[in-house]
Amino acid sequence: MINTLTSLRILFALMVFGAHCYVLDPSFDTHFFKEGFVGVSFFFILSGFIIAYNYEEKLLEKITTKRTFG
Repeated sequence: MINTLTSLRILFALMVFGAHCYVLDPSFDTHFFKEGFVGVSFFFILSGFIIAYNYEEKLLEKITTKRTFG
């Protein structure tokens, strides 16, 4: 499940990257790449979910230190 979500993160990160490439090449000035701001929101929301999912057991423990997340 996480690998599929990570693939989506890569897709949306490339969408954001493409939104900034219009300066280099006018072919990046299409509708898909103009919607790069959607990729930013989706990327951060999905990243937060993946981090919470991976650290779920550690977050449920009562004791949290810097070493716990290292």
